[in-house]
Amino acid sequence: MGYFEKSQIVKEEILSLPTLLDTARDAFDERIEEFTSGGTVNLYRVGKLPSGLHVALRAFRTDVQEGRNPLGYQMELMEYYCQNAEYLSGHSYSDWEPVPEFCVGVVYGEKAGIFTQDLSAGGTEKIETHAGNDYVLVGAEKRKVFVDIDNFFRDMLDLELKYFSGDNFIGL
Repeated sequence: MGYFEKSQIVKEEILSLPTLLDTARDAFDERIEEFTSGGTVNLYRVGKLPSGLHVALRAFRTDVQEGRNPLGYQMELMEYYCQNAEYLSGHSYSDWEPVPEFCVGVVYGEKAGIFTQDLSAGGTEKIETHAGNDYVLVGAEKRKVFVDIDNFFRDMLDLELKYFSGDNFIGL
């Protein structure tokens, strides 16, 4: 099964959990605190799926330009992340897992985000970040996971929405 197909299965699992969707709305409205942030995004823990996967919401910070862009542009920027994750997931690396396990587009009002894997497993796994690196180290075994992948496709002029098209995303 490919990355996109797995992400769509996870999407259906997310949709079956109203409390997870409520937590995501609270995160978009900044009524809960992020567990980590980057240059343009905050990450929020939103719940655990029956399959055992932990879910985080990746949403633009409202204090940076990306968080104030029109919805369509936010969706495109998040689409880059998802397509990068899909591309990188198809490549094998001997000493690290390439990317979070899934990517599901989500729109709330005029804000776009991504449901993705909470690599901290709800705060039970240690995450080490290193300034200037595109990866984090996860858990005691320090498994490398590529997470700063937004810019990989930025120069693609013919980007077509996939994760944010039709019924492929979640509208809150």
